[in-house]
Amino acid sequence: MTAEKVNKLTVFIVSTVAVIFTPIMGSSINIALPAIAQEFSANAILLS
Repeated sequence: MTAEKVNKLTVFIVSTVAVIFTPIMGSSINIALPAIAQEFSANAILLS
């Protein structure tokens, strides 16, 4: 493979992983927010 093809493949893989993990991380944070609030005795205003 040429260097240009390797660079394009690397960019494709990194962007694909970012697109997949962004919604997953957002959902996991939303699921964990009640536990985080309870742990730190935080209310909705502090969590936002």
